Amino acid sequence: MFTKKKNGKRYRYYCNQTLAEDKLHPDKTRSRLPSHEIESFVERAVRDNIATLANEDDGVVLDHLLANHNNIPTYDLVRSCVKRVIVNFDFLTVKFNPEPFKKLVERYLNVSVNESAEPFEINIPFQTLRSRDTSIIIRPGKIDIFDMTPEDKKRLVQGIVWRDEHFNGTYISDIAKRENCSSRYIRNRIMGSFEFLN
Repeated sequence: MFTKKKNGKRYRYYCNQTLAEDKLHPDKTRSRLPSHEIESFVERAVRDNIATLANEDDGVVLDHLLANHNNIPTYDLVRSCVKRVIVNFDFLTVKFNPEPFKKLVERYLNVSVNESAEPFEINIPFQTLRSRDTSIIIRPGKIDIFDMTPEDKKRLVQGIVWRDEHFNGTYISDIAKRENCSSRYIRNRIMGSFEFLN
């Protein structure tokens, strides 16, 4: 999926269809995730599974593959060996097709590997956070409150408190007036609390 900014630059996204179709979902902002970060996760997943793709348990061939797999261009490796990527709520499912890996190894590394492995899939957990300019940042793993900056912890606590107030009947505009900030800021903090707690 593509979007075009005012400066004419195009940005690519992966889309979570479930969230995209639900206009009222509190995590609607997570329906589109920046492609660069997702593709970096996928490349790492492929390179972390070289032994499985090669269907090799140990020995000099596997040692050679592990030491030299960076000589296989990322584009060829991912395009050939990744059958599908599914963007779930807080993890990616990467489905592999190992069959083309044998030819890639012969072409770029001049070695032969065993017969192709069976197709397999892995799940990669990720977390989404918001940067200061409100763009989405994707990080590997689950969100850990102990890894958050003091500023992010403050925003999280604000979001949880204001969310509870809002759900108990207080208007966002009234919270914004009391806190001397914009309704948009209150809304963003509330949305951010949903992102963390889910």
